[in-house]
Amino acid sequence: MKRLAVLLCMISFLPALKAQEDLTPEEGEKVTEITSDRLDADYRNKKAVFTGNVKVSDPDMTLTSETLILWLTDEDEIRLIEAEGSVVIRMEGLSSQSGKAVYNPSTGKLELTDRPQVSRKGSILQAKKFTYFQLEDRLKAEDGVRLLNFQNDGDKREP
Repeated sequence: MKRLAVLLCMISFLPALKAQEDLTPEEGEKVTEITSDRLDADYRNKKAVFTGNVKVSDPDMTLTSETLILWLTDEDEIRLIEAEGSVVIRMEGLSSQSGKAVYNPSTGKLELTDRPQVSRKGSILQAKKFTYFQLEDRLKAEDGVRLLNFQNDGDKREP
C-alpha cells in the first residue's frame, strides 16, 4: 500500500504526462493503474481528488470507490488516502466493503467505517468500525461485531 501511495502522489502532481509510448513498464516492473472520470489537483492545498468510477489496480490489490482523495505533506509525500462511496478493496483471499476507507501510509493504519464488512473464505465479519494495522498484521473490529460463517456441505463459496 505504501508503494501505491507513492505512485498516486507521482501521478497526481506531474506537471505534464509523458506520451503513451513512454509509459510501457520495464520487464519485471510492477504497475499500479488508477482510472476515474475526473481528477482535480489542488496544488496549493496539497490535495488530489479522483471522482467517478474510481478504480485502483495494483498487483497486490484492487480498490474501487466513487471518490479517492490524496492529501500530501509539504514535501509532496502522501500523508493520507481517503476513499469514499461504495468502497470495495480486494486482496488475495480477502475483500472488504465500506462507505469510507482511510489509510495513513506512515503508520500503516487502515480504517473502514460507514457499514463496513470484511469477507474471507466463506465468512463475513461486520462491525461499526474496522482498523487494520498493516505493520503488525492485525485487525481490530469495534462496536456491534457480528461474524457470519457459511458452511454448506463442503461448499466453500465466497459470500
